[in-house]
Amino acid sequence: MWSHYADSHKGMVIGIDTEKAGLENFNDYVIPAQRGEMIYLNTVPKLINSITSEQLMQIGNPKLISWESNERLLKHAFLYKQLCWAYEEEVRVVKCLGQDYISYHSVDDRKIKINGEEWERKYLGTRGIFLKKIPLNAFVEIYVGENGYRDQRRQGEDLIDGYKVPKIESLKLFCRQNNIKFLNVSVDKDTWSLRSNIQSE
Repeated sequence: MWSHYADSHKGMVIGIDTEKAGLENFNDYVIPAQRGEMIYLNTVPKLINSITSEQLMQIGNPKLISWESNERLLKHAFLYKQLCWAYEEEVRVVKCLGQDYISYHSVDDRKIKINGEEWERKYLGTRGIFLKKIPLNAFVEIYVGENGYRDQRRQGEDLIDGYKVPKIESLKLFCRQNNIKFLNVSVDKDTWSLRSNIQSE
């Protein structure tokens, strides 16, 4: 996560309780969080080409495709990855939105309900993406990279006095008020591993 997405340790990682977020429901997700751990392999899985496009198009229709009857197909379609990515420890959650919500070429942003859940469709200039509303109590921790402070301390040519960075101080306050752990992540200079330290103030 840090090496690819955190911009030299300036970024953040948000920890989510998947049960509270509603991501473990077999009725709402083709692959819920508890089944979505990636499978990392050195070689391409055998018989992967035996899955037809017709079978793939049926994914999401619980009458045709379910984990119990089509585990192999779902793993082949969504959960295999090359071994060199294993350090990511990725977990995927897969949901079929259904034809009524696709509107691939639509440029409109809109809020929708899918199976009773609140979603938002945002247009990104070339395509739309769907965003799930997650309840506040599902956010359990926030990790801030050690360079997040250094990067945000510089405003123009001037450094903010001390280590009180307004945006990060606001985030800390938000975490305290909502019982969310706030952690600083630093790099161990001897091992290159990451250390997390809970910040109480």
